Amino acid sequence: MSALVRAFLVGAASGGRSQAGIAAVRLTTRGASMVSRIAVGSAAIGELVADKRPEVPSRLSVPGLVPRVLLGSTAAVLLARRTHNGVITAALVGAGASVGGAIVGAAWRQAAADTGIPALPAAIGEDALSYGLAFAACVGTG
Repeated sequence: MSALVRAFLVGAASGGRSQAGIAAVRLTTRGASMVSRIAVGSAAIGELVADKRPEVPSRLSVPGLVPRVLLGSTAAVLLARRTHNGVITAALVGAGASVGGAIVGAAWRQAAADTGIPALPAAIGEDALSYGLAFAACVGTG
């Protein structure tokens, strides 16, 4: 898989769940400390729980989108460094893909609601897709 595809996948995953990309990169990093693994794992679990709450701001609002863009870009850079690829391009691709992932995720949730799919199963499906994309980007990068 090319470095740009990897950057795109972790960015898009971060658009769906802001912690997905960074968690996948850290959890698949050889030699990562237990403290860092617990920290990103805890943040990811916290987001999975918080996302289901109605008072959480829209992912398309500034407070919802900025962390997704920053984390998507950061995850793409970390993955590019791991695979010895260009970090500037990875950062831009990861940031752009995170915006796209946020838009697609919001559209999915609205479409699910419009067709009668309950919110919780729709959100869990999005969780699975986001984390699946993020970990797929990390496969074979060690």
